[in-house]
Amino acid sequence: MHLQGIPSSNGVGLQHHQQQQQLAAGLLSRASSSASSPSHHSTRARQQQQQQWVHGNSNTSSKLSGEAVLQLQRSLQQLQQELAAAVQERDAAQEQLYQAVRRADAAAATLQDAERWKQGQLELERKLEVALEIIGERSIRIEELEADIADMKSIFHDQLEEAVGQVQAMKQQLAAGS
Repeated sequence: MHLQGIPSSNGVGLQHHQQQQQLAAGLLSRASSSASSPSHHSTRARQQQQQQWVHGNSNTSSKLSGEAVLQLQRSLQQLQQELAAAVQERDAAQEQLYQAVRRADAAAATLQDAERWKQGQLELERKLEVALEIIGERSIRIEELEADIADMKSIFHDQLEEAVGQVQAMKQQLAAGS
């Protein structure tokens, strides 16, 4: 950074300040690159402001005070907490999405099963109608055949009586002629 050759005001060496600044800048950049929640934009803006503050202070006063380092550390902790909360929210949202997709898949499978059952039911109803129609036609045909048999019995009975009558008449003629 821009602190080389300038002693610090609180007795901490320049190298320590540089390490603190590099650590803060590195953590801020990592936090900004991995943030994924809706508050990402406000967090990123805050991080940029803090980086500008760090760079601005190093350019103007050429050193960081212990208080500024503490403030940066607190800001860093807050950002880390926000990042952890955002990661938890993301993970929870992913789990909810996964569960919703599983329920949707199960519902789709159930719907497909219901459609198959409905198609099977419609096919069975069609077959039943055809069977009932065939049974109805056969019942009508049986009734017609039974009526024909009854008519034939009646005709046969009538013919039999007529034949018996003719046989008896011939017997009487033969008995009278003999």
